Formats: sequence, C-alpha cells, structure tokens
Amino acid sequence: MFTRAGAQRLLNLCNDNQLVIGGNVVRCVWNRILSPEFAGDAHLSRVLQITGPQEVVNVERLEALFLTKFAYETQNVSILSDVNGTRVMEWQFGSYRAQAEVAKLILKREWPGLVIRFGPDPCAVAAQ
Repeated sequence: MFTRAGAQRLLNLCNDNQLVIGGNVVRCVWNRILSPEFAGDAHLSRVLQITGPQEVVNVERLEALFLTKFAYETQNVSILSDVNGTRVMEWQFGSYRAQAEVAKLILKREWPGLVIRFGPDPCAVAAQ
C-alpha cells in the first residue's frame, strides 16, 4: 500500500473477513516496522503497461532482458491489445519498488521509444 488510507481499507476488509483467497480468509495485522506514506506519484503500482512493436513487446524478449538485469516475480502477464504491429502488454510484478520501478527504468534505457505507464494494481482497494 502506498498510503495509510489504502492500508487501513485493506485491514478493514481483513477484519470483516471479506478478503478470501483460494477459499481461505486472509488475516491482516499492522507491520511492526512502520513506514511513511509514499510521497511520489499517486498513480504508481506494481503493474506496468508496455506499448511498442510486437518484436520487442513480447514475453520472450522482455523476460530475457529482465532475467539478466534483476530478480523479479510475475503475478500475471497479458496482452491488452495487438493492432497493426503495436502491442500493449500488461506485466504484473510482485512489488513496486524492487521490481516494477526497476523494470520501467531498464525498459526506458534499452528501448526509449516504448511507452510505459503504471496500470491499475489488482490488489488495490478502491476508496469507499
């Protein structure tokens, strides 16, 4: 979570037994090591939407690059659109700071023509 409010919403869902994964009710507690809210861009997430030519924006090519540059975990990779040789791929990483942020920097350096933006995080809790 990037904000205290987002973390509190998640904790409330857990306390109300509303967060269920694989049939298991998730239990949540505050971390004993407190961190300040993230003061950066409010649109950051661990999800990147990568737009560019199909020859570059594909799992094989990007995975080959990522594996040589940093350790990462992937939750999901999907193609959002594929039109006239241009592909939009969504890559859901395991974390923002150590993975999505690093991947974005590497992609910008390797292929400056790609359009890379943060996509909606599948674990984000909507404001109520």
